[in-house]
Amino acid sequence: MSRQVAVVAFDGISPFHLAVPCAVFGERHGAALGYRLQVCSWEAGPLASSAGFQLLGLAGLDGLAQADVVIVPSWRNVD
Repeated sequence: MSRQVAVVAFDGISPFHLAVPCAVFGERHGAALGYRLQVCSWEAGPLASSAGFQLLGLAGLDGLAQADVVIVPSWRNVD
């Protein structure tokens, strides 16, 4: 049985912070270990990374409801 992992992305996210959990849980070795990855968007619409490129086609926060593990890799403001 596989475990669902959800990563929360937001407008202004660092590509590095998003890439690390995606590499660990989403690529072939993540699937081989029984993980299914879904990236969920905190905001609606396309997100801009801190490097300036857009992230499209992300699930909404409703994807968190099915997740066994939720990862928030960073946040834009500590307050």
